Amino acid sequence: MIESLTISKVATYPEKPEIMNGLKSLNFIFGSNGTGKTTIGRVITAPSAFPGCSVTWKGGTLLQTLVYNSDFVERNFKPAEDLKGVFTLGEEQIGTLNTATYITPH
Repeated sequence: MIESLTISKVATYPEKPEIMNGLKSLNFIFGSNGTGKTTIGRVITAPSAFPGCSVTWKGGTLLQTLVYNSDFVERNFKPAEDLKGVFTLGEEQIGTLNTATYITPH
């Protein structure tokens, strides 16, 4: 479980860190467009990609995270250009799609 998030110097977040603590096992984050909801998801998904941010895990135990946002939809429901109407349904299947050999009937 995530205990706290620290976010700064990314997207709409200022240099002074914003800290979300006292988090529960389920948290609902809402706000208007452009307020930083997607940024929070991106930090949770890949904290090392954001030097001014950090995720603190309860007991130091890192868990697998899946954040359902526009990035997730793009990664997992991206149509295959060569196969009309075929798409992936999960993060694990995208690798299969990228390495598959396609045979086009004559």
